[in-house]
Amino acid sequence: MLPVVLAVLGGVPAVLPQAAALRTTDDLLLCSGALVAEDAVLTSAHCIDADWPVLGLELDGVPVDVLGTRAHPQWSSERPGEHDLALVYLSEPSALEPLLLAEMEPRFGDAVLTYGFGQVDAGVEPGLRSVEGEVSNVFPWFVAVEGFDGRPCHGDSGGPALSGELIVAVTSFTPDCEGQSTGAARVDVESGWIAEAADAGPFIEREPEPEPEPGSGGCPSGNAALLLPLLGLAQRRTSSSAGRYQ
Repeated sequence: MLPVVLAVLGGVPAVLPQAAALRTTDDLLLCSGALVAEDAVLTSAHCIDADWPVLGLELDGVPVDVLGTRAHPQWSSERPGEHDLALVYLSEPSALEPLLLAEMEPRFGDAVLTYGFGQVDAGVEPGLRSVEGEVSNVFPWFVAVEGFDGRPCHGDSGGPALSGELIVAVTSFTPDCEGQSTGAARVDVESGWIAEAADAGPFIEREPEPEPEPGSGGCPSGNAALLLPLLGLAQRRTSSSAGRYQ
């Protein structure tokens, strides 16, 4: 059974070359993200899973190898939205201009565009989409974002919420993909950690792929035993108090 990975529900097709699709293979989407340094993509900490590591990503439609990852050390699945940030390090610097991070606290009513990849509504062409909305509430570590024409869902975790040209937050959770509000981890309160982590490099480095045994030919990409666990990963972890991770 193939995993069901949903992305922006509603919204419109978007163009943002720095938006990243994080994958375990060329065909399986884990999360979204955004280039914030020449060799680092910002995403959600809950996207960093030891059992299903990020093996590659796409920037502007181009596959990029991954060197490793680093999740915020204070992130906990018990506190959705708090410190839910991570970096994915590229094996080679990107030629794209990184997006800038907001340094000021988001304000109620700020207009934002939220971006994400993945499977979309039935009949809609897959690809990067954006949702227009605004900041509807501000908390110490995250903001609530109300979408006007859609909402993020599974697979959109780590996608950037931009106000103008600045990333103000990163998609973290929503109540079971229902309603119009989404929780997004603030970047202004984590600017110090993001800068330090970008310089420090990976905490978890990608392990070299083992050489296939002679005559084995490796595992086929459609192997059900390999794909089934990703269904649980796509559904993410659930918090009884604040909704579902994306």
